[in-house]
Amino acid sequence: MADEPEADPDTTSPKSELGFASVADAESYLGTRFDDLDAASKKDQIVALKKRFYGKITRKTVTEAVDCTGSYVSKVGWSPGEGETRWERPSEEVSETVRNDVLDRDGRECVDCGAETNLQVHHIRRGESTPSNLATLCRDCHKDVHGGSWHGVLPYQSVDEFWDLVDG
Repeated sequence: MADEPEADPDTTSPKSELGFASVADAESYLGTRFDDLDAASKKDQIVALKKRFYGKITRKTVTEAVDCTGSYVSKVGWSPGEGETRWERPSEEVSETVRNDVLDRDGRECVDCGAETNLQVHHIRRGESTPSNLATLCRDCHKDVHGGSWHGVLPYQSVDEFWDLVDG
């Protein structure tokens, strides 16, 4: 099927009332999106759900609807406007030493709002856990930079754009 504008999500499920698609919503959509669901790759199904329910579906829901692992869902990326899928390398774990180096470099405060509590180290771009790819954010700013959802699309394309965003 060709990509075409999608209808509004079903608002009859309890999850939908909270703004998120349910597993039933996701499975129903996949059934209408693909002529032969068994022939559709898991990657294509994941991308279809991310496009259809952008910002309104959890990784757990996608995992259950597509019958795959959460780590696989995280590796299949799609961003609005890009119209393409990309295989993303998951971010490396941040060692305690690197975490402390980044916190010290950033003055042990959120680089966006200046908060000194609930600090987290954010991967600016997926991948390496090097200080140049990490920044200190408070929990609220960290979630905001992910579009209000931990699975949201980042509102910047490069490390420089991230720093422009937080420097405002």
